[in-house]
Amino acid sequence: MREEHSRDDFWYCFGIGAACAVVYGQLVYRPLSFVPEFVSHLILAALVLGCIAAGGVLSHGMTGGSLFGSILIGCGLYTLLAYGPLYGYLLLMGGILAAAVLLAAAYVLLLRSMKIQTEDPARRERIRKGRKRRAIRVARGILTAGFALMMAACVGAQILNFPAMEASAGEPVQQGASIDSSMDTLLLLQEEKWAQLTLPERLSVLQTVANIESEDLGLPEPLKVIGVSQDLSLGGSYDDADRTIQINLSNLQDSTAEETLDSLLHEVYHSYQHRLVEAYDAMQDEQLRQLMIFQNAAQYKAEFEDYTDSEEDLEGYYFQKCEQDARSYAELCTEYYFRKIESYLAENAEKQTAEPGEEPLRPDASAPDQASAESASLAQSTAA
Repeated sequence: MREEHSRDDFWYCFGIGAACAVVYGQLVYRPLSFVPEFVSHLILAALVLGCIAAGGVLSHGMTGGSLFGSILIGCGLYTLLAYGPLYGYLLLMGGILAAAVLLAAAYVLLLRSMKIQTEDPARRERIRKGRKRRAIRVARGILTAGFALMMAACVGAQILNFPAMEASAGEPVQQGASIDSSMDTLLLLQEEKWAQLTLPERLSVLQTVANIESEDLGLPEPLKVIGVSQDLSLGGSYDDADRTIQINLSNLQDSTAEETLDSLLHEVYHSYQHRLVEAYDAMQDEQLRQLMIFQNAAQYKAEFEDYTDSEEDLEGYYFQKCEQDARSYAELCTEYYFRKIESYLAENAEKQTAEPGEEPLRPDASAPDQASAESASLAQSTAA
């Protein structure tokens, strides 16, 4: 009867563990940034199976509760690898868990070193095994609770869109930042170098670009670049309340340098649009409001007040003036940055051409849509 009850308990807890694995895959799982995704799957499976095997060996068997704890510990170890580079506090929690394991190990040694007050060999063996089982349960309980708390924090951070990582470039704005003075950093946008950068290093490059754009566009307040977990369909977003550009970490990990730069510049231009609207609102003279420079600002103002979100109406979102201009500016400016990089490399190559190439011109922020149309027209006439 007892054996049947244990068997039922095992399958009951196994079902809970399998359900937790499914929930983990849906809510917490993310590929490791340093290996292909299929390797991430293999690492996760190896960690979970390894913890189950280790738990079975140490416990001389497996109950439902120990299986459940072993699955959580395996998933927790993978979570540390996947989220550690994004959320610094997870690394701290990992250190705390490591300290807890050391304490549990010290507890095991203490139990083993305590003198057993009996001369009966059979009883001494029972006491020794009982102490061992108790120490294993304590260690497994500490790890299970700690990793469960850590994974819950990951889920909460994603639900609340908590910033996972901030750019490590120091102050958001550096006075006098320019492409020429920041070329050493911008060279990291070359695809072969970009592929070697960690996520914090990529954010640092993007922060440098944001510093340059703030200076060139004359933005009065700094722009801060952070990485967050967002809808995978979004490359980034802009929060004007705190002048923050949020870059989707999944896209930051998987996208090329060109695609990521385009996303950043798109959001930078939204900040510029908000500043145009502020200038328009501050203009009291109605005649001055009719100036051509404020025509776009009036439309931006109307769209920001009744903004069409992509999830509500994708077509309506796409054809908003504020989004069209941001896309045009990002496209032109992305090309401009890479032409500047190519120009710099050509000038510093060992074999230079006799005549230097034409210096790239920065796109006109006041009319990106017009500049884009002129560029396309020029390309067609050249081809003809």
